[in-house]
Amino acid sequence: MLQGFHLKEGKILLPENLEKGNIRSLHRVAVKHKIERGKKGLWRKETHFLKKIASGKEVVLERISPRLAGIKG
Repeated sequence: MLQGFHLKEGKILLPENLEKGNIRSLHRVAVKHKIERGKKGLWRKETHFLKKIASGKEVVLERISPRLAGIKG
């Protein structure tokens, strides 16, 4: 079994008891696998990505289109 799917004669097959809960479970496993696979690459580039994120002081609402509404809180 591969992430909840079955492999038969080189083909990936869905399990037979495919109800909504089972589909959600398969999806959850697939997403977890994709996240785990991508972690190494993301961690390697974390510093690069963090430099690209604007701090609150750098954001000028008037220059953003479409318009954003400021929220006080």
